[in-house]
Amino acid sequence: MRNPLTSWLARAVLTLLFATGLAASSFLPTGTTYWFFQRSLVAKNWLYIDGGEIWGTWGHAGANASVQWNEQTFAIDLSKSWTTDSVVPVKSNKTSSVPLGKRPDLWYDPKKDTVLSVAGLQYKKNGGSFYLSPPQEWEFQPKDDGSVSWSLHTGDSDGPAAHLQTCSGQYVTTPDAHFIHGGFYYSYGDNGKTISQALDQMFISNFTSDKYENTTLSNTLNTLRTDGEGQYVPVFGTDGVILYFGGQTPTDPSMRTLVPAALDVITVYDIGSKKFYQQAATNAPASRMNFCSASAGTPGKNGTYEIFIFGGRYSSFDHGERKDEVLQKVFILTLPAFTWIEAPNQAEHWRTTHTCARINNRQMISIGGIPGDNLGNIPSMTEGDALPNGLVLFDMTTLEWTTKYDPNAAAYKPADIVTASYKATGTYPQLWNDPALEQIFVRKDASQNPSGTSTGTSTGTSTGTPTGTPTGIGSNDKSTSTNIDGEAPKSKAPIGAIVGGVIGGVAVLAILAAVIFFWRRRTQQQKNVPQIGPQNKEYYSVSQVPHDTSEMWTMGNIPETSGNPIHELPNSVKKFELGPGK
Repeated sequence: MRNPLTSWLARAVLTLLFATGLAASSFLPTGTTYWFFQRSLVAKNWLYIDGGEIWGTWGHAGANASVQWNEQTFAIDLSKSWTTDSVVPVKSNKTSSVPLGKRPDLWYDPKKDTVLSVAGLQYKKNGGSFYLSPPQEWEFQPKDDGSVSWSLHTGDSDGPAAHLQTCSGQYVTTPDAHFIHGGFYYSYGDNGKTISQALDQMFISNFTSDKYENTTLSNTLNTLRTDGEGQYVPVFGTDGVILYFGGQTPTDPSMRTLVPAALDVITVYDIGSKKFYQQAATNAPASRMNFCSASAGTPGKNGTYEIFIFGGRYSSFDHGERKDEVLQKVFILTLPAFTWIEAPNQAEHWRTTHTCARINNRQMISIGGIPGDNLGNIPSMTEGDALPNGLVLFDMTTLEWTTKYDPNAAAYKPADIVTASYKATGTYPQLWNDPALEQIFVRKDASQNPSGTSTGTSTGTSTGTPTGTPTGIGSNDKSTSTNIDGEAPKSKAPIGAIVGGVIGGVAVLAILAAVIFFWRRRTQQQKNVPQIGPQNKEYYSVSQVPHDTSEMWTMGNIPETSGNPIHELPNSVKKFELGPGK
Protein backbone atom coordinates (compact mmCIF):
# COMPACT_ATOMS: atom_id res chain seq x y z
CA MET A 1 0.00 0.00 0.00
CA ARG A 2 1.33 3.44 -0.94
CA ASN A 3 2.47 5.60 1.97
CA PRO A 4 0.17 8.69 2.19
CA LEU A 5 3.07 10.84 3.36
CA THR A 6 5.18 9.76 0.39
CA SER A 7 2.33 10.56 -2.01
CA TRP A 8 1.82 13.96 -0.41
CA LEU A 9 5.53 14.76 -0.59
CA ALA A 10 5.65 13.75 -4.26
CA ARG A 11 2.72 16.01 -5.08
CA ALA A 12 4.27 18.80 -3.06
CA VAL A 13 7.58 18.53 -4.91
CA LEU A 14 5.80 18.69 -8.26
CA THR A 15 3.80 21.69 -7.09
CA LEU A 16 6.95 23.52 -6.05
CA LEU A 17 8.73 22.62 -9.28
CA PHE A 18 5.90 24.09 -11.31
CA ALA A 19 5.70 27.16 -9.10
CA THR A 20 9.45 27.83 -9.38
CA GLY A 21 9.57 27.21 -13.13
CA LEU A 22 11.72 24.08 -12.80
CA ALA A 23 9.05 22.07 -14.56
CA ALA A 24 6.98 22.96 -17.61
CA SER A 25 3.86 25.03 -17.04
CA SER A 26 0.65 25.53 -18.97
CA PHE A 27 0.03 28.49 -21.24
CA LEU A 28 -3.57 28.44 -20.00
CA PRO A 29 -4.70 30.33 -16.87
CA THR A 30 -3.66 28.91 -13.52
CA GLY A 31 -6.30 26.49 -12.27
CA THR A 32 -7.47 25.36 -15.73
CA THR A 33 -8.75 21.80 -15.81
CA TYR A 34 -10.13 21.41 -19.36
CA TRP A 35 -10.71 23.52 -22.45
CA PHE A 36 -12.88 22.47 -25.37
CA PHE A 37 -15.25 23.57 -28.19
CA GLN A 38 -12.36 25.39 -29.87
CA ARG A 39 -11.45 25.37 -33.57
CA SER A 40 -8.00 25.15 -35.16
CA LEU A 41 -6.47 26.16 -38.47
CA VAL A 42 -3.02 25.98 -40.09
CA ALA A 43 -2.00 28.96 -42.23
CA LYS A 44 1.44 30.20 -43.27
CA ASN A 45 3.42 28.13 -40.77
CA TRP A 46 1.20 29.03 -37.82
CA LEU A 47 -1.35 26.92 -35.96
CA TYR A 48 -4.25 29.14 -34.87
CA ILE A 49 -6.64 28.11 -32.08
CA ASP A 50 -9.78 30.14 -31.48
CA GLY A 51 -13.06 29.96 -29.60
CA GLY A 52 -14.38 27.57 -27.01
CA GLU A 53 -14.50 27.62 -23.25
CA ILE A 54 -12.12 26.93 -20.38
CA TRP A 55 -13.12 25.24 -17.14
CA GLY A 56 -11.19 25.31 -13.89
CA THR A 57 -11.16 25.59 -10.13
CA TRP A 58 -8.82 28.58 -10.39
CA GLY A 59 -6.45 27.48 -7.66
CA HIS A 60 -9.05 26.58 -5.03
CA ALA A 61 -8.80 22.90 -4.17
CA GLY A 62 -12.18 21.25 -3.69
CA ALA A 63 -14.10 24.09 -5.32
CA ASN A 64 -16.69 23.48 -8.02
CA ALA A 65 -15.38 24.12 -11.50
CA SER A 66 -16.63 27.22 -13.29
CA VAL A 67 -16.30 28.35 -16.87
CA GLN A 68 -14.52 31.15 -18.68
CA TRP A 69 -15.11 31.94 -22.34
CA ASN A 70 -11.91 32.00 -24.34
CA GLU A 71 -11.24 35.65 -25.19
CA GLN A 72 -7.96 35.03 -27.00
CA THR A 73 -6.68 33.67 -30.28
CA PHE A 74 -3.61 31.46 -29.84
CA ALA A 75 -0.92 31.10 -32.52
CA ILE A 76 1.73 28.36 -32.31
CA ASP A 77 4.88 28.67 -34.42
CA LEU A 78 5.25 25.60 -36.64
CA SER A 79 8.73 26.52 -37.85
CA LYS A 80 10.31 25.58 -34.51
CA SER A 81 10.51 22.42 -32.42
CA TRP A 82 8.48 22.24 -29.21
CA THR A 83 6.83 19.83 -26.83
CA THR A 84 3.25 19.92 -25.61
CA ASP A 85 4.34 20.96 -22.12
CA SER A 86 6.80 23.64 -23.23
CA VAL A 87 5.10 25.31 -26.18
CA VAL A 88 4.57 29.05 -25.75
CA PRO A 89 1.97 30.40 -28.18
CA VAL A 90 1.44 33.99 -29.18
CA LYS A 91 -1.72 35.18 -27.41
CA SER A 92 -3.86 37.92 -28.92
CA ASN A 93 -6.69 39.43 -26.89
CA LYS A 94 -10.00 40.13 -28.59
CA THR A 95 -11.58 43.55 -28.38
CA SER A 96 -15.03 43.91 -26.84
CA SER A 97 -16.67 44.05 -30.27
CA VAL A 98 -15.33 40.67 -31.43
CA PRO A 99 -17.81 37.88 -30.64
CA LEU A 100 -16.87 34.91 -28.48
CA GLY A 101 -18.11 31.58 -29.72
CA LYS A 102 -18.30 27.84 -29.41
CA ARG A 103 -16.92 25.89 -32.37
CA PRO A 104 -16.49 28.84 -34.73
CA ASP A 105 -15.76 28.12 -38.37
CA LEU A 106 -12.21 29.11 -39.41
CA TRP A 107 -10.71 29.07 -42.88
CA TYR A 108 -7.83 30.57 -44.82
CA ASP A 109 -8.26 32.29 -48.19
CA PRO A 110 -4.82 32.06 -49.88
CA LYS A 111 -5.80 34.37 -52.71
CA LYS A 112 -6.40 37.24 -50.29
CA ASP A 113 -4.04 35.99 -47.57
CA THR A 114 -6.85 36.25 -45.03
CA VAL A 115 -8.20 34.08 -42.22
CA LEU A 116 -11.98 34.31 -41.84
CA SER A 117 -14.43 33.19 -39.18
CA VAL A 118 -18.19 32.82 -39.20
CA ALA A 119 -20.80 30.66 -37.52
CA GLY A 120 -20.42 29.09 -34.11
CA LEU A 121 -22.66 29.55 -31.10
CA GLN A 122 -22.01 32.92 -29.50
CA TYR A 123 -21.50 33.27 -25.75
CA LYS A 124 -22.72 36.10 -23.60
CA LYS A 125 -19.80 38.05 -22.22
CA ASN A 126 -21.52 38.50 -18.86
CA GLY A 127 -21.36 34.80 -18.09
CA GLY A 128 -24.57 33.54 -19.70
CA SER A 129 -24.63 30.45 -21.84
CA PHE A 130 -25.42 31.84 -25.29
CA TYR A 131 -27.50 34.37 -27.14
CA LEU A 132 -28.88 35.00 -30.61
CA SER A 133 -27.03 37.89 -32.15
CA PRO A 134 -26.86 39.28 -35.67
CA PRO A 135 -24.47 36.87 -37.45
CA GLN A 136 -21.19 38.43 -38.49
CA GLU A 137 -18.12 37.43 -40.46
CA TRP A 138 -14.72 38.42 -39.07
CA GLU A 139 -11.21 38.29 -40.51
CA PHE A 140 -7.51 38.93 -39.94
CA GLN A 141 -4.36 38.78 -42.03
CA PRO A 142 -1.65 36.44 -40.71
CA LYS A 143 1.47 38.23 -39.49
CA ASP A 144 5.04 37.01 -39.28
CA ASP A 145 5.04 37.38 -35.48
CA GLY A 146 1.82 35.37 -35.00
CA SER A 147 -0.19 38.25 -33.57
CA VAL A 148 -3.86 38.49 -34.52
CA SER A 149 -6.05 41.56 -34.96
CA TRP A 150 -9.66 40.75 -35.84
CA SER A 151 -11.78 43.13 -37.92
CA LEU A 152 -15.30 42.95 -39.33
CA HIS A 153 -15.39 41.46 -42.83
CA THR A 154 -17.23 43.56 -45.40
CA GLY A 155 -17.60 41.13 -48.27
CA ASP A 156 -20.46 39.40 -50.03
CA SER A 157 -23.83 39.96 -48.37
CA ASP A 158 -25.29 36.64 -49.53
CA GLY A 159 -23.26 34.40 -47.23
CA PRO A 160 -24.37 32.65 -44.05
CA ALA A 161 -23.43 35.63 -41.92
CA ALA A 162 -26.18 37.61 -43.60
CA HIS A 163 -28.86 35.11 -42.67
CA LEU A 164 -28.19 32.63 -39.87
CA GLN A 165 -26.21 32.01 -36.73
CA THR A 166 -25.22 28.43 -37.43
CA CYS A 167 -23.41 25.83 -35.36
CA SER A 168 -22.03 22.29 -35.55
CA GLY A 169 -21.76 22.12 -39.32
CA GLN A 170 -19.11 20.38 -41.39
CA TYR A 171 -16.50 22.87 -42.62
CA VAL A 172 -14.03 22.11 -45.43
CA THR A 173 -11.56 24.33 -47.27
CA THR A 174 -10.07 23.70 -50.72
CA PRO A 175 -7.50 25.85 -52.56
CA ASP A 176 -10.34 27.64 -54.37
CA ALA A 177 -13.28 27.77 -51.98
CA HIS A 178 -14.63 27.15 -48.49
CA PHE A 179 -17.64 24.88 -47.93
CA ILE A 180 -20.09 25.31 -45.02
CA HIS A 181 -22.24 22.20 -44.94
CA GLY A 182 -25.22 21.51 -42.71
CA GLY A 183 -25.31 22.01 -38.98
CA PHE A 184 -28.20 23.81 -37.33
CA TYR A 185 -29.32 27.32 -36.50
CA TYR A 186 -31.43 29.03 -33.86
CA SER A 187 -34.42 31.29 -34.16
CA TYR A 188 -37.09 32.63 -31.85
CA GLY A 189 -40.46 30.89 -31.85
CA ASP A 190 -43.85 32.53 -31.44
CA ASN A 191 -43.64 32.04 -27.68
CA GLY A 192 -40.27 33.82 -27.53
CA LYS A 193 -38.31 30.65 -26.85
CA THR A 194 -35.36 29.63 -28.97
CA ILE A 195 -35.88 26.74 -31.35
CA SER A 196 -33.28 24.86 -33.37
CA GLN A 197 -33.64 23.94 -37.02
CA ALA A 198 -31.48 21.74 -39.23
CA LEU A 199 -29.67 23.78 -41.86
CA ASP A 200 -30.52 22.31 -45.26
CA GLN A 201 -28.03 24.54 -47.05
CA MET A 202 -24.44 24.36 -48.21
CA PHE A 203 -22.73 27.73 -48.54
CA ILE A 204 -19.69 27.90 -50.81
CA SER A 205 -17.36 30.89 -50.49
CA ASN A 206 -15.60 31.29 -53.85
CA PHE A 207 -12.11 32.74 -53.32
CA THR A 208 -11.86 34.08 -56.88
CA SER A 209 -15.17 35.92 -57.10
CA ASP A 210 -15.44 36.68 -53.37
CA LYS A 211 -19.07 35.60 -53.67
CA TYR A 212 -21.11 32.94 -51.91
CA GLU A 213 -22.97 30.20 -53.73
CA ASN A 214 -25.89 28.50 -52.06
CA THR A 215 -27.02 24.90 -52.55
CA THR A 216 -30.16 23.43 -50.98
CA LEU A 217 -29.57 19.99 -49.52
CA SER A 218 -32.09 17.18 -49.78
CA ASN A 219 -32.99 15.05 -46.79
CA THR A 220 -31.61 11.97 -48.54
CA LEU A 221 -28.02 10.77 -48.85
CA ASN A 222 -27.27 11.91 -45.27
CA THR A 223 -26.87 15.49 -46.49
CA LEU A 224 -28.71 16.86 -43.44
CA ARG A 225 -25.93 16.41 -40.90
CA THR A 226 -24.66 17.90 -37.65
CA ASP A 227 -21.61 17.22 -35.46
CA GLY A 228 -19.79 15.24 -38.15
CA GLU A 229 -16.57 15.78 -40.08
CA GLY A 230 -15.57 16.56 -43.65
CA GLN A 231 -12.27 16.31 -45.52
CA TYR A 232 -11.09 17.55 -48.89
CA VAL A 233 -9.37 14.93 -51.06
CA PRO A 234 -7.60 16.57 -54.02
CA VAL A 235 -6.57 13.48 -55.99
CA PHE A 236 -9.98 12.27 -57.20
CA GLY A 237 -12.39 13.77 -59.71
CA THR A 238 -11.65 16.72 -61.95
CA ASP A 239 -11.51 19.23 -59.08
CA GLY A 240 -11.22 16.97 -56.06
CA VAL A 241 -13.93 15.59 -53.80
CA ILE A 242 -15.19 16.27 -50.28
CA LEU A 243 -16.08 13.37 -48.00
CA TYR A 244 -18.58 13.80 -45.14
CA PHE A 245 -18.85 11.19 -42.40
CA GLY A 246 -20.02 10.61 -38.83
CA GLY A 247 -22.17 12.89 -36.71
CA GLN A 248 -25.97 12.78 -36.67
CA THR A 249 -28.67 13.15 -39.30
CA PRO A 250 -31.98 14.82 -38.37
CA THR A 251 -35.06 12.93 -39.54
CA ASP A 252 -36.73 16.27 -40.20
CA PRO A 253 -35.70 19.95 -40.05
CA SER A 254 -37.09 20.33 -36.52
CA MET A 255 -34.47 17.85 -35.25
CA ARG A 256 -36.84 16.22 -32.78
CA THR A 257 -35.13 12.95 -33.64
CA LEU A 258 -31.51 12.53 -34.63
CA VAL A 259 -30.10 9.34 -36.15
CA PRO A 260 -26.42 8.49 -35.70
CA ALA A 261 -24.67 8.68 -39.07
CA ALA A 262 -22.92 5.32 -39.34
CA LEU A 263 -19.33 5.36 -40.55
CA ASP A 264 -20.06 2.54 -42.99
CA VAL A 265 -21.66 5.09 -45.31
CA ILE A 266 -19.56 7.95 -46.69
CA THR A 267 -21.22 10.93 -48.36
CA VAL A 268 -19.21 12.07 -51.39
CA TYR A 269 -19.49 15.55 -52.92
CA ASP A 270 -17.87 15.79 -56.34
CA ILE A 271 -16.76 19.40 -56.68
CA GLY A 272 -16.52 19.29 -60.47
CA SER A 273 -20.07 18.07 -61.09
CA LYS A 274 -21.54 19.59 -57.90
CA LYS A 275 -23.28 16.30 -57.13
CA PHE A 276 -23.67 14.23 -53.97
CA TYR A 277 -23.25 10.45 -53.79
CA GLN A 278 -23.02 7.75 -51.15
CA GLN A 279 -20.49 4.95 -50.97
CA ALA A 280 -20.44 1.99 -48.61
CA ALA A 281 -17.30 1.58 -46.49
CA THR A 282 -16.19 -1.72 -44.98
CA ASN A 283 -14.82 -2.54 -41.53
CA ALA A 284 -16.32 0.65 -40.09
CA PRO A 285 -15.85 1.55 -36.40
CA ALA A 286 -18.72 2.60 -34.14
CA SER A 287 -20.66 5.71 -35.10
CA ARG A 288 -19.79 8.87 -33.18
CA MET A 289 -20.21 12.63 -32.97
CA ASN A 290 -17.99 15.51 -31.80
CA PHE A 291 -14.85 13.71 -32.98
CA CYS A 292 -11.98 15.12 -35.05
CA SER A 293 -10.29 14.25 -38.32
CA ALA A 294 -7.24 15.08 -40.42
CA SER A 295 -6.06 14.00 -43.85
CA ALA A 296 -2.65 12.71 -44.87
CA GLY A 297 -2.32 15.55 -47.37
CA THR A 298 -0.06 13.49 -49.63
CA PRO A 299 -1.26 10.72 -51.97
CA GLY A 300 0.38 7.32 -52.05
CA LYS A 301 2.39 5.97 -54.98
CA ASN A 302 -0.66 4.25 -56.45
CA GLY A 303 -2.91 7.27 -56.15
CA THR A 304 -4.25 6.28 -52.73
CA TYR A 305 -5.17 8.64 -49.92
CA GLU A 306 -5.87 8.32 -46.18
CA ILE A 307 -8.08 10.14 -43.67
CA PHE A 308 -7.59 9.79 -39.89
CA ILE A 309 -10.25 10.16 -37.17
CA PHE A 310 -9.92 10.20 -33.39
CA GLY A 311 -12.19 10.34 -30.35
CA GLY A 312 -15.73 11.63 -30.18
CA ARG A 313 -18.68 10.50 -28.15
CA TYR A 314 -21.70 8.30 -28.67
CA SER A 315 -24.98 9.95 -29.53
CA SER A 316 -27.71 9.53 -26.95
CA PHE A 317 -29.81 8.23 -29.86
CA ASP A 318 -27.28 5.44 -30.39
CA HIS A 319 -28.45 2.40 -28.43
CA GLY A 320 -25.63 0.11 -29.54
CA GLU A 321 -22.73 -1.18 -27.48
CA ARG A 322 -20.50 1.53 -26.02
CA LYS A 323 -16.81 0.93 -25.43
CA ASP A 324 -14.37 3.65 -24.52
CA GLU A 325 -11.56 1.59 -26.08
CA VAL A 326 -13.07 2.26 -29.49
CA LEU A 327 -13.02 6.01 -28.89
CA GLN A 328 -9.42 5.86 -27.66
CA LYS A 329 -8.22 4.54 -31.01
CA VAL A 330 -7.36 6.21 -34.28
CA PHE A 331 -9.12 4.83 -37.35
CA ILE A 332 -7.93 5.31 -40.91
CA LEU A 333 -10.21 5.54 -43.95
CA THR A 334 -8.31 4.22 -46.97
CA LEU A 335 -9.20 5.64 -50.37
CA PRO A 336 -10.35 4.75 -52.92
CA ALA A 337 -10.76 1.36 -51.22
CA PHE A 338 -13.30 2.81 -48.75
CA THR A 339 -12.01 0.49 -46.03
CA TRP A 340 -11.48 1.48 -42.39
CA ILE A 341 -8.34 0.33 -40.54
CA GLU A 342 -7.77 0.41 -36.80
CA ALA A 343 -4.41 1.92 -35.78
CA PRO A 344 -2.57 -0.26 -33.22
CA ASN A 345 -1.68 2.30 -30.54
CA GLN A 346 -4.63 3.69 -28.61
CA ALA A 347 -4.51 6.96 -26.72
CA GLU A 348 -4.43 6.90 -22.93
CA HIS A 349 -7.76 8.75 -22.80
CA TRP A 350 -10.44 9.37 -25.38
CA ARG A 351 -11.41 12.94 -26.18
CA THR A 352 -14.60 14.62 -27.32
CA THR A 353 -15.46 18.18 -28.40
CA HIS A 354 -11.79 18.62 -29.37
CA THR A 355 -10.22 19.74 -32.65
CA CYS A 356 -7.46 18.25 -34.81
CA ALA A 357 -5.18 19.44 -37.59
CA ARG A 358 -2.25 18.14 -39.61
CA ILE A 359 0.57 20.50 -38.72
CA ASN A 360 3.53 19.23 -40.77
CA ASN A 361 4.26 16.45 -43.25
CA ARG A 362 2.84 13.71 -41.05
CA GLN A 363 1.86 14.80 -37.52
CA MET A 364 -1.74 15.29 -36.45
CA ILE A 365 -2.33 17.34 -33.31
CA SER A 366 -5.33 16.89 -31.01
CA ILE A 367 -6.26 20.08 -29.15
CA GLY A 368 -8.41 20.33 -26.03
CA GLY A 369 -11.50 18.25 -25.51
CA ILE A 370 -12.85 16.32 -22.53
CA PRO A 371 -12.07 12.71 -21.60
CA GLY A 372 -14.72 10.41 -20.20
CA ASP A 373 -15.68 6.84 -19.40
CA ASN A 374 -17.20 4.08 -21.52
CA LEU A 375 -20.73 5.40 -21.02
CA GLY A 376 -19.80 8.84 -22.26
CA ASN A 377 -19.98 10.39 -18.80
CA ILE A 378 -18.12 13.68 -18.58
CA PRO A 379 -15.76 14.06 -15.59
CA SER A 380 -16.26 16.48 -12.73
CA MET A 381 -14.07 19.13 -14.41
CA THR A 382 -12.12 19.50 -11.18
CA GLU A 383 -9.39 16.88 -11.57
CA GLY A 384 -7.36 18.40 -14.40
CA ASP A 385 -6.37 17.17 -17.83
CA ALA A 386 -3.70 14.48 -17.97
CA LEU A 387 -2.44 15.98 -21.24
CA PRO A 388 -0.18 19.06 -20.98
CA ASN A 389 -2.21 22.01 -22.27
CA GLY A 390 -4.71 19.44 -23.54
CA LEU A 391 -2.35 18.70 -26.46
CA VAL A 392 -1.08 15.44 -27.94
CA LEU A 393 0.43 14.54 -31.33
CA PHE A 394 -0.03 11.48 -33.54
CA ASP A 395 2.47 10.40 -36.21
CA MET A 396 0.42 9.30 -39.22
CA THR A 397 3.24 7.13 -40.59
CA THR A 398 4.51 5.34 -37.47
CA LEU A 399 1.01 5.44 -35.91
CA GLU A 400 2.47 6.39 -32.54
CA TRP A 401 1.51 9.08 -30.03
CA THR A 402 4.09 11.65 -28.99
CA THR A 403 4.47 14.94 -27.13
CA LYS A 404 7.16 16.28 -29.49
CA TYR A 405 6.58 18.44 -32.54
CA ASP A 406 9.16 18.13 -35.32
CA PRO A 407 9.10 20.87 -37.98
CA ASN A 408 11.45 18.78 -40.11
CA ALA A 409 9.45 15.56 -39.97
CA ALA A 410 10.07 13.24 -42.90
CA ALA A 411 7.57 13.07 -45.72
CA TYR A 412 4.38 11.12 -45.12
CA LYS A 413 4.15 7.59 -46.39
CA PRO A 414 1.38 5.12 -45.63
CA ALA A 415 2.03 2.91 -42.62
CA ASP A 416 2.78 -0.76 -43.18
CA ILE A 417 -0.71 -1.86 -42.10
CA VAL A 418 -2.22 0.59 -44.60
CA THR A 419 -0.10 -0.80 -47.44
CA ALA A 420 -1.00 -4.33 -46.33
CA SER A 421 -4.69 -3.43 -46.43
CA TYR A 422 -4.50 -2.26 -50.03
CA LYS A 423 -2.70 -5.46 -50.98
CA ALA A 424 -5.21 -7.64 -49.14
CA THR A 425 -8.48 -6.00 -50.15
CA GLY A 426 -7.55 -4.12 -53.30
CA THR A 427 -7.31 -0.47 -54.20
CA TYR A 428 -11.02 -0.19 -54.97
CA PRO A 429 -14.21 -1.45 -53.31
CA GLN A 430 -15.82 -4.58 -54.67
CA LEU A 431 -18.97 -2.63 -55.52
CA TRP A 432 -19.53 1.03 -56.29
CA ASN A 433 -22.87 2.33 -55.06
CA ASP A 434 -23.18 4.49 -58.17
CA PRO A 435 -21.47 4.02 -61.57
CA ALA A 436 -20.45 7.68 -61.49
CA LEU A 437 -18.28 7.04 -58.43
CA GLU A 438 -16.11 4.65 -60.39
CA GLN A 439 -15.45 7.38 -62.94
CA ILE A 440 -14.56 9.79 -60.13
CA PHE A 441 -12.28 7.55 -58.09
CA VAL A 442 -10.58 5.24 -60.61
CA ARG A 443 -7.41 7.01 -61.70
CA LYS A 444 -5.94 6.06 -65.05
CA ASP A 445 -2.47 7.12 -63.93
CA ALA A 446 -2.49 4.70 -60.95
CA SER A 447 -1.97 0.94 -60.94
CA GLN A 448 -5.31 -0.81 -61.16
CA ASN A 449 -6.44 -3.26 -58.46
CA PRO A 450 -3.20 -4.94 -57.39
CA SER A 451 -5.18 -7.74 -55.73
CA GLY A 452 -7.53 -8.29 -58.65
CA THR A 453 -10.62 -7.24 -56.69
CA SER A 454 -13.73 -6.64 -58.78
CA THR A 455 -14.68 -3.06 -59.59
CA GLY A 456 -18.28 -3.84 -60.44
CA THR A 457 -20.98 -1.29 -59.70
CA SER A 458 -24.23 -1.47 -57.83
CA THR A 459 -27.19 0.45 -59.21
CA GLY A 460 -29.02 0.32 -55.91
CA THR A 461 -28.83 2.80 -53.06
CA SER A 462 -27.31 0.48 -50.52
CA THR A 463 -26.46 2.11 -47.24
CA GLY A 464 -23.54 -0.22 -46.71
CA THR A 465 -22.76 -3.05 -44.41
CA PRO A 466 -23.90 -2.95 -40.78
CA THR A 467 -21.62 -1.04 -38.50
CA GLY A 468 -19.66 -3.23 -36.15
CA THR A 469 -16.73 -2.96 -33.82
CA PRO A 470 -13.81 -3.89 -36.04
CA THR A 471 -10.38 -5.04 -35.15
CA GLY A 472 -8.89 -3.76 -38.39
CA ILE A 473 -6.27 -5.31 -40.60
CA GLY A 474 -3.10 -5.85 -38.69
CA SER A 475 -4.56 -4.18 -35.64
CA ASN A 476 -2.16 -6.05 -33.37
CA ASP A 477 0.89 -5.34 -35.53
CA LYS A 478 3.06 -2.28 -35.15
CA SER A 479 4.28 -0.35 -38.16
CA THR A 480 7.91 -0.99 -39.00
CA SER A 481 8.36 2.54 -40.30
CA THR A 482 11.13 4.49 -38.60
CA ASN A 483 9.99 6.38 -35.53
CA ILE A 484 11.46 9.87 -35.70
CA ASP A 485 10.78 10.28 -31.99
CA GLY A 486 12.49 7.07 -30.93
CA GLU A 487 14.74 7.15 -27.90
CA ALA A 488 18.45 6.34 -28.09
CA PRO A 489 19.60 2.96 -26.69
CA LYS A 490 20.01 2.98 -22.95
CA SER A 491 23.50 2.67 -21.46
CA LYS A 492 24.98 2.24 -18.01
CA ALA A 493 25.06 5.35 -15.86
CA PRO A 494 28.51 7.01 -15.75
CA ILE A 495 30.20 8.03 -12.50
CA GLY A 496 29.30 11.67 -13.11
CA ALA A 497 25.63 10.77 -13.26
CA ILE A 498 25.86 8.92 -9.95
CA VAL A 499 27.52 11.89 -8.27
CA GLY A 500 24.91 14.14 -9.81
CA GLY A 501 22.21 11.90 -8.39
CA VAL A 502 23.62 12.26 -4.90
CA ILE A 503 23.74 16.04 -5.24
CA GLY A 504 20.22 15.95 -6.66
CA GLY A 505 19.04 13.99 -3.63
CA VAL A 506 20.36 16.67 -1.32
CA ALA A 507 18.61 19.28 -3.45
CA VAL A 508 15.32 17.38 -3.19
CA LEU A 509 15.59 17.43 0.61
CA ALA A 510 16.04 21.19 0.45
CA ILE A 511 13.03 21.47 -1.83
CA LEU A 512 10.93 19.38 0.56
CA ALA A 513 11.83 21.70 3.40
CA ALA A 514 10.80 24.67 1.29
CA VAL A 515 7.56 22.92 0.31
CA ILE A 516 6.60 22.39 3.95
CA PHE A 517 7.36 26.03 4.74
CA PHE A 518 5.33 27.40 1.81
CA TRP A 519 2.52 24.92 2.41
CA ARG A 520 2.10 26.06 6.01
CA ARG A 521 2.11 29.72 5.00
CA ARG A 522 -0.34 29.11 2.14
CA THR A 523 -2.69 27.21 4.45
CA GLN A 524 -2.86 30.21 6.75
CA GLN A 525 -3.48 32.59 3.84
CA GLN A 526 -6.20 30.52 2.13
CA LYS A 527 -8.49 29.80 5.06
CA ASN A 528 -11.06 32.39 3.97
CA VAL A 529 -10.34 32.73 0.24
CA PRO A 530 -13.59 33.16 -1.78
CA GLN A 531 -14.25 31.21 -5.00
CA ILE A 532 -13.55 33.54 -7.90
CA GLY A 533 -12.26 33.31 -11.44
CA PRO A 534 -8.73 33.76 -12.76
CA GLN A 535 -7.07 36.99 -11.65
CA ASN A 536 -4.75 37.42 -14.63
CA LYS A 537 -6.59 39.88 -16.87
CA GLU A 538 -3.95 39.40 -19.52
CA TYR A 539 -5.53 36.03 -20.19
CA TYR A 540 -9.27 36.21 -19.65
CA SER A 541 -11.76 38.80 -18.53
CA VAL A 542 -12.77 38.39 -14.90
CA SER A 543 -15.99 40.25 -15.74
CA GLN A 544 -17.30 37.06 -17.34
CA VAL A 545 -17.55 35.29 -14.01
CA PRO A 546 -20.79 36.09 -12.17
CA HIS A 547 -20.31 37.26 -8.58
CA ASP A 548 -23.11 34.97 -7.47
CA THR A 549 -21.66 31.47 -7.69
CA SER A 550 -25.14 30.06 -8.24
CA GLU A 551 -25.08 31.67 -11.68
CA MET A 552 -21.91 29.85 -12.67
CA TRP A 553 -21.88 26.84 -14.90
CA THR A 554 -21.02 24.06 -12.50
CA MET A 555 -21.49 20.37 -13.13
CA GLY A 556 -24.89 20.76 -11.53
CA ASN A 557 -26.30 23.16 -14.11
CA ILE A 558 -24.35 22.74 -17.33
CA PRO A 559 -26.78 23.20 -20.24
CA GLU A 560 -28.30 20.15 -21.83
CA THR A 561 -28.74 19.75 -25.56
CA SER A 562 -31.93 19.18 -27.47
CA GLY A 563 -32.23 15.43 -27.18
CA ASN A 564 -28.53 15.02 -26.48
CA PRO A 565 -27.52 15.34 -22.83
CA ILE A 566 -23.79 15.43 -22.33
CA HIS A 567 -23.76 12.51 -21.09
CA GLU A 568 -26.12 11.67 -19.08
CA LEU A 569 -26.83 14.51 -16.70
CA PRO A 570 -29.03 14.40 -13.58
CA ASN A 571 -32.74 15.16 -13.95
CA SER A 572 -32.21 18.36 -12.01
CA VAL A 573 -30.17 19.89 -14.81
CA LYS A 574 -31.49 23.25 -15.91
CA LYS A 575 -32.52 22.99 -19.55
CA PHE A 576 -31.40 25.65 -22.04
CA GLU A 577 -32.19 23.66 -25.22
CA LEU A 578 -28.86 24.33 -26.86
CA GLY A 579 -29.36 22.01 -29.82
CA PRO A 580 -27.52 18.85 -30.80
CA GLY A 581 -23.99 20.13 -30.84
CA LYS A 582 -23.26 20.48 -27.12
